[in-house]
Amino acid sequence: MNKSTALALALVLLAGCGGGGGGSSSVPAASQAAPQSKVATGSVVISIPVASTTTQSLTRHVRYPQFVSPGASSVELSVNGGTDTNFDVSSTSSLCTTVAGLRNCTLSFGAPAGSDTFAFLIFAGPNGTGSQLASATSSQTIVAGAAFNFTVALNAAIGTLLISITPAHGNATCQAEPTYEIQNIINEGCAGSGAVTIAVEDPSGAPITGSAPYAVPINFTTNDPTLTASPPQITAPGQTETVIYSGGAFAAGITNQAIFTATAGGQTAQTTFPIRRSYLYVASANVPPGAPTLIGGGNVAVYQYGASGGTAPVRVYSGANTGLQTPIKPLVDAAGNLYVLDGGTGSGPTYNGTINVFAPTSNTGNINVAPIRTINNLSSLSGQQCTDMAFEPTGTYLFVACGTEIQVFPASANGLASSVVSTQMEDDSAATQTGLAFDPSGDLYISDDSFNAIFIIPAPLPTSGAFHNINGPNSLGPPGSWVASNAPFGLAVDLNGTLYAPIFYLNPVAGGPDATAELAIWHNLPCTNCAPAALTGAPFTTHAVGSIALDPPGNAYVINPFTNVITEFSEATVTGPSASNPAVLRTLTIAAGATGAFGMTVGP
Repeated sequence: MNKSTALALALVLLAGCGGGGGGSSSVPAASQAAPQSKVATGSVVISIPVASTTTQSLTRHVRYPQFVSPGASSVELSVNGGTDTNFDVSSTSSLCTTVAGLRNCTLSFGAPAGSDTFAFLIFAGPNGTGSQLASATSSQTIVAGAAFNFTVALNAAIGTLLISITPAHGNATCQAEPTYEIQNIINEGCAGSGAVTIAVEDPSGAPITGSAPYAVPINFTTNDPTLTASPPQITAPGQTETVIYSGGAFAAGITNQAIFTATAGGQTAQTTFPIRRSYLYVASANVPPGAPTLIGGGNVAVYQYGASGGTAPVRVYSGANTGLQTPIKPLVDAAGNLYVLDGGTGSGPTYNGTINVFAPTSNTGNINVAPIRTINNLSSLSGQQCTDMAFEPTGTYLFVACGTEIQVFPASANGLASSVVSTQMEDDSAATQTGLAFDPSGDLYISDDSFNAIFIIPAPLPTSGAFHNINGPNSLGPPGSWVASNAPFGLAVDLNGTLYAPIFYLNPVAGGPDATAELAIWHNLPCTNCAPAALTGAPFTTHAVGSIALDPPGNAYVINPFTNVITEFSEATVTGPSASNPAVLRTLTIAAGATGAFGMTVGP
């Protein structure tokens, strides 16, 4: 049988005039009590849509649009719980005639005077057999000798639940996914919601439409407290349903999908949302404060999203197999590969830095595995230590800041595609690059400790060829506490084009005073020689801002490499004007095992 896209019910008592009344939605149980005397008679016309009818033809002929299934074959009626009377409403019944796409079946019966309860059950099979498709009860006052007339709304029995999710954008400022749609993926930390379409069929397979309540409501649940259904229950066709993600951290048991469940009348339907967890990656270089020599023994610790206090990392990359010695900056690509910029050991021209790439993993504890890709001896290309790296917006190329040069490497789904540098760039001032970041348009921001400025190199940037000079960059003026010959080792740009630069200064003279630390923020880029807003005060104690990372909703993490404490500020704080002693969202103390935590990133 073909399923009509829109069905309707006409359950109308047509005999003369008489008393009226209301209906209810309970499902009556069949009863075999003794029949009562008939002191009044009436009739009901049930209009059953044939499978080929359309919405337009139904609405022209049905006075009371409710649901009657095309699969209806028989009707049972009991009055005051008395003996059931069975009516044949099939396509071959003598009680029925088909007119304009509707099978109109006339059911005649009697009822005693007084307050009566009429109970109707519609079945898919003959003589009250097969699946129950709908039910209704109605209480009426019957007058002796007078024909009665009332209407009844049938409540459809639920047979099949079909759930679909329609596109719905989440938080438009989510840093992890600018085109975030909840039906595709839920990024941990990115609050959002999505509309849920519930297509309900009766046991005969006919879609349930109309406005009458279902025989039983549909209840909704989710498998994580951060996911809620609104409302938690719907009772009739046409009601809307939404799944909402709060943006909080998922429970530990949620791995790669969130589950949305609908239940009704013994029927269950589920749909799943792929989720992408967010982790905080922290590179600890194991460098004592002020030490000029890289000694090795560092690691990369990975923390669950939302971790605070002394929470232990879920995994730590360390050991002889990893090849890590002095990790400076971690990055994670779209495929989940972990890139670690490592300063190696030694000092001056003997730096032997590397980039190690590790395959995605969900393992916990100590991760002592060999990298899948390695670039060795970065210093041989520039002669200087490399301090930062960043992917350009498409993720195709990796840019690495190495002293007076920026080296560009091709990337791929399996990590670095080649260990051969794609190109080298140098700005026309022969500056010393220490930090890199890209804005959404592909413009490159470079912090420089030779000229005490942040340069802006407009897109497109060269990604191939032997060597390129970068001419005529724009410049951002430093904040007041940015001391000459000291520039940020890390920069970050959010999807709105706001630039964040952590500012700290360690006096090279033993016992000398340190400059005030702060988080400098440029909100209106691009601009030339423009001053930033700044977060200053108590959260930024001496040396407090060594590196920065942004999480999916735009909260800012800053790290103190001398105390190994990460301080997180809310997105609302960092996007505001300059603030002294800003409120802290949470703090996280890096686990013991390596000191000098410099580089961070948030990724899957």
